Amino acid sequence: MPILQYICEKCGFEFDELVKCHTDDIFCPKCGARAKRVWSGKVFSATGRQKKNCSGHCAGCDGCK
Repeated sequence: MPILQYICEKCGFEFDELVKCHTDDIFCPKCGARAKRVWSGKVFSATGRQKKNCSGHCAGCDGCK
């Protein structure tokens, strides 16, 4: 299960969320409004090292290697 970065569309709160699937609806822990995924945040591989040339868009990726 990945940890992804989100920003609240209502209050602007930025947070990380452990999700089962990258398409899950995520809601802000502060105000309860729908949150939007941040695609430009840091992305790390399973080794904990940042992957070079990673867009953060996992749907079009062959995995962090």
